Amino acid sequence: MRKIKLVIGPRSFFDKQITMPDLIALETYVTFYDQTNHNVIEAADEDKFRQKLSGKTLYGTSESFAAITQSGIETLSESLRLAVEFAENIVLQNPPRVVVHQLMASYPDKTEVLKNKSLEISKDDIKEFYEKFPENIYSQRNALQTLFTVLTEYQHRSNHHIPLVLMFYGPLELEKPKQRICWVKY
Repeated sequence: MRKIKLVIGPRSFFDKQITMPDLIALETYVTFYDQTNHNVIEAADEDKFRQKLSGKTLYGTSESFAAITQSGIETLSESLRLAVEFAENIVLQNPPRVVVHQLMASYPDKTEVLKNKSLEISKDDIKEFYEKFPENIYSQRNALQTLFTVLTEYQHRSNHHIPLVLMFYGPLELEKPKQRICWVKY
């Protein structure tokens, strides 16, 4: 098992990769690291990092990267140097490509990329959805036709193994939450 796991996929897949109960969030670590580097009164030394990280899993969700500045992202592999040394594991969900490249270059023997395999949509799945959608959603023939077209095109693409993201928007009377529930159900 490698020390750094870069998890590409949904939160449920990410949660399965975290096996230790003692966690420290990426945002907490970055804040501690920044205070250490920018605090002119008393900077933390390696012992303080060891105390903070020892026996813990450093984790970062997709949202964690939004809290880090662009310059922080560009230098993240260097910022994680002490975490790589002292933390038990590092598990990052959907890191930006630049972070993946940095970590693979800086720690090639310690880094692995785990990709979630998405479910394939078959022609039978599309047919069942098309038949059952009108039973649950009324007066939405255009929505059904649009979804059917998107699903059919998706199923015929060569890269249909990549997850499909659907965004439902429109006026209140379109029953968007009910459409999403119906889509997930089938």
